[in-house]
Amino acid sequence: NVEYENGEGDVRNADDPVRKPVSVGEEVDSFEITDVSTSVTAGGTDTVEVEVRNNENYTVGSANAKMFVNDPLSSSDNSAFLGDMEPGSTETAVFKISATGDAVAKEYDASLEIRYDDSSGDTELEDDMSFGVPVEASSGGLPLPFVVAGIVVVAASGGVFVYRRRMS
Repeated sequence: NVEYENGEGDVRNADDPVRKPVSVGEEVDSFEITDVSTSVTAGGTDTVEVEVRNNENYTVGSANAKMFVNDPLSSSDNSAFLGDMEPGSTETAVFKISATGDAVAKEYDASLEIRYDDSSGDTELEDDMSFGVPVEASSGGLPLPFVVAGIVVVAASGGVFVYRRRMS
């Protein structure tokens, strides 16, 4: 029902309900993931960079992104500050990510949530933004610490051999 004021200031009520069609646009997510890049390998640790675009028609404030992953991936640094984002602007969230040694070379599911302040200062949450994290096969070589340790052992053994030979 509608209540209105006529030209003389008198409050009136319409007896019959007023029906008027209203067009509602398609729902648009506040943020969109535009690109994901990483070179993490099975058994390794690297960074994953996730580009995020602000789809709102206003500047969002204090945007913070948080990444969620499951086995065989893990993250010791899963949050990134994006700051204020103008409408249509893109920021890159950088996270540290690791893959277990038995991870198969394929794309694994991950998700992102973004907490931000809207145009009226209220804190909002955009969640369930899924994306894939590609994991490459391990090169199969020995890890660098083992190679360095082997070189040190060989050098020390050679030094001991030369020293004993000169002493004899």
